[in-house]
Amino acid sequence: MRILIVIFLSIWSISSCYSQNSNTIKISERKYTGYIFPADYDEGFGTYGRITPSAEDIRQAESILSTLFDKKPYYKKLIRKNYIRQYLGYYLNGDTILYINLFKKRAAKRWGNSYQKELLHVLDGGDSYWQVRINLTKKKVIEYNINGPA
Repeated sequence: MRILIVIFLSIWSISSCYSQNSNTIKISERKYTGYIFPADYDEGFGTYGRITPSAEDIRQAESILSTLFDKKPYYKKLIRKNYIRQYLGYYLNGDTILYINLFKKRAAKRWGNSYQKELLHVLDGGDSYWQVRINLTKKKVIEYNINGPA
């Protein structure tokens, strides 16, 4: 009986970690569509000082991202409107950082509507899935990653 209780509590605690009630905010502009995750969303990174990015933060980040990829033709195609974005904001050493998770709309079909409420974590998948971190304070991309091939 104790074993059953331990198993039940373990499964319950694990499932509660991944089923948050997230009140994301949809943002849609001419060149992008995405979901802003609020400061109280537990993204699992252990990030301190979370913030809810504003529409202006998103516009600034998309502008910085566009400028970076203007200089890299292969990657320029990656910022087309056919990618859905997920935005999370936080502070790092006094700077405002925006994490952007991107995935192709056709790839999103496999997730149903869960990407609207839950941050996707995908391994592999090639350029269907990628991530970028932008320092809004310094107006520059500090990291980007395109997933490896499947």
